[in-house]
Amino acid sequence: MSGKICERLIESLPGEQRFARKDKPKMAIALLNDYHALGKRIVLSHLRSGGYIVTDYDRVDEKELVERACEDQVELLLVSVLMLSSALSLKEVIQQIRYQCPAVKVAVGGAPFRLDNGLWQGVGADFAGFSAADSLRIASSFNGGKK
Repeated sequence: MSGKICERLIESLPGEQRFARKDKPKMAIALLNDYHALGKRIVLSHLRSGGYIVTDYDRVDEKELVERACEDQVELLLVSVLMLSSALSLKEVIQQIRYQCPAVKVAVGGAPFRLDNGLWQGVGADFAGFSAADSLRIASSFNGGKK
């Protein structure tokens, strides 16, 4: 219940602002398989409040995530998960991204990555976010596909 209330509060935050927007890096954010989207929404709000333009893929499965990231030619893909099973499925997703669209860098976040600080490396991600504030650090340090 509290999660639903928090999601509604996040949705009520101001949307697009009238200030310079940052269109680099080209970013997308997704919730992989899970249904609890609060973390993704908080990260998305942080990025948008920081002036970044971010495409929201909402909830997707592995196949759709790879397809959309490659089609949209994103430079930085942020993936949020809540369940360990979703986190572990990222290993195959990231391998497919490396094969189909190697220029895409992947940042991961969510509970499994906070509980196991090395899990992000185990799934092959380029970056890990342990709080929503980390998303701004990752986006601002991103320079044309290099860490």
